[in-house]
Amino acid sequence: MGYDAETPRLWLERISEKHLQDFHLLWSSQESMIWSQHSPMQTLEQSRIFMQKSLTSVNPKIDKYAILLRPDPDPEIRDEAEIKCTTPRLIGLLGTVGDGMELVYMLHCDFWEKGFMTEALTVFVGKEGIFWGLENRSLVKSLVARIDTENVGSMKTIAKVGARKGELLVQDYGLAKDRGADGEVPVEKLRDTIPFFGDNSQAALTSDQALVSVPPNYEPFFGLLQATSPPSLYSMEYSPEKKTILGSLAYHWSEADRAVIHFPTSTHPVPARVFSNCGTSSLGNFSLLPLEIIHNILLELDVASLGAIRCLNTHFYDTVGKVPAYRDLTTFAPNALRALSATDVLSNYSIRYLYNILCRDLCIGCNEFGSFLFLPTASRCCFSCIKAHPETEVVSASAATALFGLTESALSRVTIARTVVGQYGISEKSSRRRIRVVSREEARRLGISIHGSQTEMERAASLGIRRGGNSDGSSHKHRIQGGTNRPMPQPPGANDTLRFMACTAFPYLDAQQRRIDKGVCCRGCEYNWYRRDEDFAPGHDIDEDLFRKQNMAFSEDEFLAHFETCGSAKMLWNDYILKSRSVSEPDRSTLFRT
Repeated sequence: MGYDAETPRLWLERISEKHLQDFHLLWSSQESMIWSQHSPMQTLEQSRIFMQKSLTSVNPKIDKYAILLRPDPDPEIRDEAEIKCTTPRLIGLLGTVGDGMELVYMLHCDFWEKGFMTEALTVFVGKEGIFWGLENRSLVKSLVARIDTENVGSMKTIAKVGARKGELLVQDYGLAKDRGADGEVPVEKLRDTIPFFGDNSQAALTSDQALVSVPPNYEPFFGLLQATSPPSLYSMEYSPEKKTILGSLAYHWSEADRAVIHFPTSTHPVPARVFSNCGTSSLGNFSLLPLEIIHNILLELDVASLGAIRCLNTHFYDTVGKVPAYRDLTTFAPNALRALSATDVLSNYSIRYLYNILCRDLCIGCNEFGSFLFLPTASRCCFSCIKAHPETEVVSASAATALFGLTESALSRVTIARTVVGQYGISEKSSRRRIRVVSREEARRLGISIHGSQTEMERAASLGIRRGGNSDGSSHKHRIQGGTNRPMPQPPGANDTLRFMACTAFPYLDAQQRRIDKGVCCRGCEYNWYRRDEDFAPGHDIDEDLFRKQNMAFSEDEFLAHFETCGSAKMLWNDYILKSRSVSEPDRSTLFRT
């Protein structure tokens, strides 16, 4: 029979059901999958289901090939493992995944370090590789293979077929063994990769930017943090039905973004910084360090300091601009950085810390999807928790010193933010002056730490005594004159404007899938809120629950799962979307806020 490609020892052919047994042997081998995001298969049925997803007939965008060991390899290069093979045996796989632009490959551990993968890659994506001649693949300019920085053997293999080495991708993917109970890999356990680009030798375009669609170059609000090379994003392809569901029943609640600190989009480009010492500047002693170590050092700096370093000369300008975490933050969350700067807390958080928050989607209060950043602690939160959760409650700095018996110097141990003049909350209440605010919880914990207990803190505050620690670890106290007659200040209750003044919109970056998500709300839940008086019996206390659900945000994947359980969303889908019926304008203005 004919094969798609061959070498002296191997055959290549498209993966199919006939390879299932060997496919299972490969995917159930823990050692063979040491660098995989997937857990080893436990049963043959699991392998069969997983194999189905690899078939081109199921996903036309990808091409997966079986690497078959020939039963009659060249006698001069035959070894013991090959002699045992009397029929073609699948010993590995290679092909494309995702949108068909990423190259992946794996080999059974029994056949490592024997040159098999080099042979297979050469006939697949080498200069005369069969991939470039496949139908509908001739326009592909390059393929990218992302390789773990510790997988030295794989990097040597891909380099042998002429692949170009790219820039380090920090915290790019997670191993299956590092997944937690929730099925996710903690950000701190995400691993770095180095991309290698295999080019189509017949194509004129050689830039790795031809691989994926990337957003236009974004000039952030401060020239020193200009993004020079936007990071790549891999788009998630949904079925036409899922795209219609997302387009018709999910929406981004833009009014919520305007309820917190926000800035109008500038139409004036920020001029790039021009250096006059291009010929003589250098990184100094930094140039003696490997690039990975330089990047790790820069990640520990706060954004303001990193911006200052970037202004030193062209070498630092380029080096900082190539830190993946920095590029992601300045490209996908420029308004959040601007809010941190405007509230005078930009120097309080390191690039690594902010990037970790960018890559986490859970609200600090309710563990649901959070699309906002609480600036005093740089914590992710959702809209409902901005309004009600203790962790997002703020008080003025003067109120905090009185509430918790702290001196001004002691209060400086927590982050103090200065509010921005503007309109806040859904009701758009105006704030015409800037005030210093702190997290009430952070200040309370500090007060307990200094006073020794909650009871002692409350006693000191009621007497007007303010304490603060000295540099030597001792403490001093200051008695406010007339403190015994001084009323205890109360934190803001019904007036939640301060909470909104301490938050800003913050998207979520899926570091593994390379997707940005601002969060969407459900029109079905919105419908439930506005129809609550008609659909529920009088006296049924459902306002709080429905209001929270109406404001709940989801990632796109989470929304598609939510859709399956939301009765009102299903009703709108079946009764309106599928029947091409439109909601009348009076009903629409009554039932929906957007």
